[in-house]
Amino acid sequence: MYGGTVGHPILKNKLFNFVSYEGWKWNQAAAPYVATLPTDLERQGNFSQSINAAGGMSVIYDPWTTTTSANGSVVTRDPFPGNTIPSTRQDPIAAKYLSALWKPNGPGRGYDHLQNYTIALPTSYPYKNFADRVDYHVNDKLSITGRAQIFRTPVGVTNPTGSSLFISDRGSQRDGDTYSGSATYTLSASTVLSFSGDYHKFVDASQFGPQPQEWLFSSLYPNSNFYKAVYPDSSIPVLAARMTISGDGGRWVSMGPGGGTWNQRPSGNGFDAKIAQQRGSHYLKAGFETLGSRAPSLLQQSNPGFGFNGDITNSTYVNPNQAVAGNPYASFLIGAVVPVGASPSGWTATRLRCRA
Repeated sequence: MYGGTVGHPILKNKLFNFVSYEGWKWNQAAAPYVATLPTDLERQGNFSQSINAAGGMSVIYDPWTTTTSANGSVVTRDPFPGNTIPSTRQDPIAAKYLSALWKPNGPGRGYDHLQNYTIALPTSYPYKNFADRVDYHVNDKLSITGRAQIFRTPVGVTNPTGSSLFISDRGSQRDGDTYSGSATYTLSASTVLSFSGDYHKFVDASQFGPQPQEWLFSSLYPNSNFYKAVYPDSSIPVLAARMTISGDGGRWVSMGPGGGTWNQRPSGNGFDAKIAQQRGSHYLKAGFETLGSRAPSLLQQSNPGFGFNGDITNSTYVNPNQAVAGNPYASFLIGAVVPVGASPSGWTATRLRCRA
């Protein structure tokens, strides 16, 4: 923490200035970043070495071979031969994402190597606060004062993975500005006029930084415009397409901007004018005041993208057991999106694929 203040005259007995500055350099040791990543074989579509909770092979089933008996009691799916997804069945977008996904840095735990990537992810808070006040004694009748205060806190994180797919949601912009002024004018020995006004604004917004062009919806899906409905307003930031993999233990990893987006920019202003007069033993005052307030706000709980889990590559869509069969990365590799809010009995395989 560092800073200082300086007060000094500009014009003798007329104009004065007082300025201050404060800065903080603060790195917070946040909770470690944890992810569950696929093995080298799984990235290639080979799940022959992927085991289940019982120690056997976790069989990967093809969701587009699903058949259901007339009474709905029997569901069957065909497993991929050799428990390997052939390259002709791999979604090109999913394969592109997996080729850029960072590698594990540990063995993980359990049969599905949970949390095999763990690393410290410190957050920096470079706080800066500047303030300045000017007093101007124009003459014996008029005095003017002005004040400005500005602070900036661009919260940031590093990218320990080296991958352009790692886009943390911990970065943010936290800024504030306040400007105010007042004037006092003496009409006579018994009458004084005074005026004052102020304006203030604050920014509390997520900050993801520049988005890699190759991961934008427009680059991934050049022959479609389905994603444009997500950006009806220019205030919504255009972000890389998020791909979230979920499995045993919750979210395994988000490739692209995980978390959500927020953008709050409240502001306000005020102005008042007053007249005061001394009349014998009475002191009379009159005046008016106006106030304004604005609070535009954007909140997205989840950034645009797709979700995947192991249910769709399981042997059945009725109460699928991921501890026995299926794999979230297998579902992703074939482009089988999990419909949000759908019941298990109504799940169908929805294709991610949209070839250039």
